[in-house]
Amino acid sequence: MPPSAPHLRRDLVLWMVALRRITVLAGLSVAILEKLMLPEELALVPVLAIALAVCIYNEVGGRLLRVEHPGRIAAVVNAQVALDTVSLVALLHFGGGLTSVGVLFFAPAFFAYGAVLPLPLAFVHVALATLELALLGVGELGGMVAHFGSGGFYRPDAYREWGFVALVVMAVTTVDALCAYLSHYLSGLLGEQEERSRALAAARADLLARNEREAARVRVLLDVAQHVSAMHTVEALLRAVCDTTVALVRVPRVEIFLWDAERQGLCLAAAHGLDVEPDGAAEVRYTAALPIIGRLRAGEVVQFGAGPSHALVSGRVALPFSRGFAAPMVCRGSFEGALFVGYDEEDAGGLIELVQGIARQAALALVNVRTMEQQQQDAEVSRVLLSLSQGLSSCLDEDALWQLLVRGASEVLELPWSIAARFDERSGTFTIAGGNGVPQADLDAIGNGRFRLEDFPRLQEAITRRELLIGDGATVRPLWLPRGWRSGAWIAVPLFRSGWVAGFVAAGRLQDRRAIDRRQLRLAEGLGHHASIALQNARLVADLEAADRLKSEFVSTMSHELRTPLNVIIGYTEMLREGAVGPITGGQRELIDRLDARGRELLELIEATLHVGRLEAGRDMVEISAVPIGDLLKALHASTAGLPRAPGVAFEWETPEDLAQRIMTDRAKVSLVVRNLVSNAFKFTSDGQVRVRLTVQNEALVIEVSDTGVGIGAEHLPIIFDMFRQVDGTTTRRHGGVGLGLYIVKQFVTRLGGTVEVTSTLGHGSRFRVVLPGVIGDEHRSAA
Repeated sequence: MPPSAPHLRRDLVLWMVALRRITVLAGLSVAILEKLMLPEELALVPVLAIALAVCIYNEVGGRLLRVEHPGRIAAVVNAQVALDTVSLVALLHFGGGLTSVGVLFFAPAFFAYGAVLPLPLAFVHVALATLELALLGVGELGGMVAHFGSGGFYRPDAYREWGFVALVVMAVTTVDALCAYLSHYLSGLLGEQEERSRALAAARADLLARNEREAARVRVLLDVAQHVSAMHTVEALLRAVCDTTVALVRVPRVEIFLWDAERQGLCLAAAHGLDVEPDGAAEVRYTAALPIIGRLRAGEVVQFGAGPSHALVSGRVALPFSRGFAAPMVCRGSFEGALFVGYDEEDAGGLIELVQGIARQAALALVNVRTMEQQQQDAEVSRVLLSLSQGLSSCLDEDALWQLLVRGASEVLELPWSIAARFDERSGTFTIAGGNGVPQADLDAIGNGRFRLEDFPRLQEAITRRELLIGDGATVRPLWLPRGWRSGAWIAVPLFRSGWVAGFVAAGRLQDRRAIDRRQLRLAEGLGHHASIALQNARLVADLEAADRLKSEFVSTMSHELRTPLNVIIGYTEMLREGAVGPITGGQRELIDRLDARGRELLELIEATLHVGRLEAGRDMVEISAVPIGDLLKALHASTAGLPRAPGVAFEWETPEDLAQRIMTDRAKVSLVVRNLVSNAFKFTSDGQVRVRLTVQNEALVIEVSDTGVGIGAEHLPIIFDMFRQVDGTTTRRHGGVGLGLYIVKQFVTRLGGTVEVTSTLGHGSRFRVVLPGVIGDEHRSAA
């Protein structure tokens, strides 16, 4: 059979039927013309009857081809060929050799034979036609053979020329065979073209179907991405993935397993169609030893029968299914878990690819949500630790710091009880420093006892290795708790800095076996770090305060011990100057004056040192009384009268007119302030003047001491009132002193409730301005 489709073969035969209609009309026209030209040679009635018969079975055949099954085309064509042969014989019999109607009737037949019938069968028809021509081409009927295949008109005088007959038979046979072959070949080409067209159409349809499936898959993935992108917690994300997968993929069962790196296994995190309580979901777990876990971690989709988890959760399968598969959830090469889908269809088809895409989307969203949660947790941990650090660092009392640490441990770690133990380096033992959430009776019972580090091997190991100690309360009980006191999970945080051990703080749950989570571990590490620093700082401050007290006591003792013999030396010097031991020469007087000046400078230094010691110890009290300005002025003159100054320096006073006004102040402290300011001005002024100006402004006494000395640079102004600070701090400086005078001025003015300011121009002198209020407030009086 030629490789042509049934409908193409039917169309070719129908074309043949249409051509036969034309040839019937043409044949009838030729027959009538021959009747008119040769009326005696043609029996028109039989010819018309045969033509009518051909028309009838031609139309019947055409209608049958239109309504019958295409597979019956060959049978219809064979029947039509047989009828054509019978009609040919009848036409030759009745028409004789005088007509060419047969040529026009049957010329298209062999084209249809080659196109519709197998090529061997078409050649059989050619052979039958040749045999008919040979048998019927004898005598007067011999000339009739010319019209069958060649389609040409014959010459009446060539009827009995057998050579011509043989030539015609050969020509007709050749033409008929060629027509059948060409028709068969063309039909094959058309059939191949149709097959290619049909294959192309099928490929196009398949491509469209794939595109539609891909578009549907992309829409599903976009819907999944849209739903999961709005989730900000892992729990909400997994629930959204389950619900979205069930709604879009239309499967009865969805389970999401997350990879637990610590436990090395897959744990059920969310499910649809599985009756598992949230607390029991964590119990559904697959260990890494199972082969399917290795395949999933390798990126393989694992298919299996119904219910991968119902064996672990027996009797809890809410929605059954026929088969299922698990797709790995992988993001950037990291295995995050597996997405399981249970379905009922026989063929998963594009379901696997779709679920793989959802699994990838879920893994990416999971990583993003975890990253966001981690960032939020980091920010929260940093915020909590910053607040804790600020609270701890602001406390420098070690005992108060331990109590703050105990309360802070419970609050920061969000655990109901906490206990702190303090390490005594001298005895090598721990004592309970405080507790929170522990009954006071139990705390008192353990608070008086001491325990050694060797009594707690695990704690000793944790401190040695500088790491946290964690217990579950069941297998490892905190030994520092009272007996009979039941604890759940707990954590102990060693407190140490370098080689110094401060102790430890422990916190835990009450009869709660939930493990300490990762956030609490991070907070515990930060708590230990900041608490250790704060405790070390408190210890250093305590040590510094102790050392400072020893220093102050030593300086005070030495100052007192020095002042007594120095006063004696100054007294003897004055006796020498007055000639109590005999007359003195001019040179001796100069030496005595220098000796007296240096002695008084040393005495002033000792007095300043004693003042500073009393200020720091809080023993230099302010005594407020109503002092007339006139009396205060006399005291100021007396305190500054004996101060040494250069010969070229003038000393001037400017006082208010009303000296009867009174001011509430401490006369001795004000005198000492003015004495120190004037002494400082004399020290740095070699030529010019020093002026003291007193005024009363807005019920306040304003004392201004100005000089024309060397002045103070702007960079030194902020520090001149600090202890032991001098403008020229080198060992080769021209001016003496240790930098206590202005410090004492600042302290006394502050205690009197006043203010002191300084303005200076380098090379042109300085001006100190002291403002003392008329009435000192209660807060200043109590502070003094």
